[in-house]
Amino acid sequence: MILSQTKDGGGIAIPQPAHAWVSAQFAHAWGGPVAGVECLDAMLILAIEQHDIGWHGLERAPLRDPATGRPYDFLTLPRPLHTALWSDGVATAEACYGAEVALLISRHGRAVYALTPDEARSTEDRAAIARFRAEQDGVEARLRPKVAHDDATLAERARLLFLFDLLALVACGAFGEGEKRAPPARLAAGDVRLTLRYHTEPNRLDIDPWPFRTSRFEVSCRARRLSAITFADEAAMREAVREADEFDHRVLVTPR
Repeated sequence: MILSQTKDGGGIAIPQPAHAWVSAQFAHAWGGPVAGVECLDAMLILAIEQHDIGWHGLERAPLRDPATGRPYDFLTLPRPLHTALWSDGVATAEACYGAEVALLISRHGRAVYALTPDEARSTEDRAAIARFRAEQDGVEARLRPKVAHDDATLAERARLLFLFDLLALVACGAFGEGEKRAPPARLAAGDVRLTLRYHTEPNRLDIDPWPFRTSRFEVSCRARRLSAITFADEAAMREAVREADEFDHRVLVTPR
């Protein structure tokens, strides 16, 4: 889950698959003269929508971080558990949607783990990520011949998945208010880094340059409002998350 603290000491919890749906909403809107493409194809959007398919089980039964009393979120979940979820997601995607979706999700997982230098990780986390990389190397070797795109096209599709994941994380409040720079995106003018600025009151995300087909649009997903984010035990935490009030987390996306 994505967990953000509110000013009253409570929190907002957004499940990872709901966040992935927000990623797909950005992908559906992508296109126009600045983007350099009319729209994205359905297979790529499906991979973007399903990139967190491995998280379903954990969202049904979230785990408590004993160090903080909070639910583990996507950043704090120990990497042995995190990599197991990702491996399961790749396998589930292959069974449900085929080789290309699974391969893009596999590459996305490896890109996510590359964000942190291995020397900054614990011994246990390094070992888990090394096992995941070796496993996914085998997945790549098996699935790559089944995907028709050339290497450059496939790499660009993986890069777009990474971008839309980041856009959705920002829109879901994963990093709080403020400005972030996205990794380079292939636009009509060449590789460009989008500037993102998220505002919480009201929920708005400003993006520059503007690579979307409409002048503005809204993204949304279901979220839960928690009265507290620390819990004495896991059972109480799971009940609180399950019984929390649901609401539509809506974000207006506009040019900067």
